[in-house]
Parts: sequence; C-alpha cells; structure tokens
Amino acid sequence: MEKKTALQLVTAYDTERGLVLSQQSTENKNGEISVVRQMLDVINVKDSVITVDALHCQRDTLEKIAEKKAHVVVQVKNNQPKLRAAVVEQFQAVFDAGKEKIVTEIKEKHHGRSEERYVAL
Repeated sequence: MEKKTALQLVTAYDTERGLVLSQQSTENKNGEISVVRQMLDVINVKDSVITVDALHCQRDTLEKIAEKKAHVVVQVKNNQPKLRAAVVEQFQAVFDAGKEKIVTEIKEKHHGRSEERYVAL
C-alpha cells in the first residue's frame, strides 16, 4: 500500500487587509521551499514583514526576501549551529547592555521539542 502524505498548503496572507494574496499546494514539506520562492517572485513584498518557519531559514530564500526590500522573522534551530551562535551573540550584546526589559517569556515542550520565546523591549 502506498503511503499518502498530507497535502501541504503555503499561504501568503496580508494581515492588515485580511486577504489571502496567494495560496499554493505542494505534495510534500520540501516542496514548500520552491513554492515560497515562486510567491516571492510575483508578490510585491517591499516594506512588508514576512514570517516563515525554520524550513525557510536558507540563504537563497532569505537573500530573495532582502532583494525584495522586505523584512523577515524566521526561526533558527539548533541544526544550524553557526548561524544560531551568531544570532545569539548579536542579541546577547543587546541583553548585556542592560537596556532591555523582558515583557514576556514562554517556555514550552511539545512534539519532542523544547521551545523558548522571549519578547523584550
């Protein structure tokens, strides 16, 4: 029996206007990478904030977002140790300066993973 995988949907959503700008399906999770890059080719994202998960924390995708003059929020996981260390170092310099105030801190464990999120001003 052939194993079926769930259909993956990639959606470009304008939160300000409540509009779906584009939605495309892909057969597997890896197909999301090319779908996101295709969407970036056709949607004007200049000055927008784009949020993507760790799957899209790849040089080609992030460079494309930068070329389109958009901002990005992306998750960096431990499987990219050099990048994660650089991000931690960059933020640690701000934290060490003592100017931040942590507004909220969330620590969760689910799906076999531990996640920590901090919002600081």
